Amino acid sequence: MLKNHQVPGFSKTLTIANQFGELARVASWLEQMSQHYLLAERTVFKLDLVLNEAIPNIISYAYPDQLSHNILIKLEDRGDYVILEIIDDGMAFDPFEAVPLPDQLDLESSSINGRGINLIKSFTDAQEYQRINNTNTMRITILKSPEPNKQFAASCA
Repeated sequence: MLKNHQVPGFSKTLTIANQFGELARVASWLEQMSQHYLLAERTVFKLDLVLNEAIPNIISYAYPDQLSHNILIKLEDRGDYVILEIIDDGMAFDPFEAVPLPDQLDLESSSINGRGINLIKSFTDAQEYQRINNTNTMRITILKSPEPNKQFAASCA
């Protein structure tokens, strides 16, 4: 029988609360997913960057009330690439239309506002936003790096 990381199209999800304390769970989940899908370190770096830029912004800015909300994170292995989706029920916000990507990403001279969105655009291969049934869906596509996750491969040897 094939293991899940060998089946393109298989996805895993994590639901977190809109609290900063949940970021540790996100990091742990990403580590598990990197091992599950045998992702290369470069691919994991890109996924980590997206999650560490997007999730805190959602927690900080998407909810005008002080109520508890859920954020759904989904990772899907499509063989040559992975798709990361982040779904929240916060205020409508298209991050990819809101901040244009500069011709050259210069961290020293760029403003703080929008830097994370520009990093996401620079380190991913495709980005998409949809507002569906009062939810924001950010979909990121990342081509897989060719070398497997060295750390995980070494632990399997």
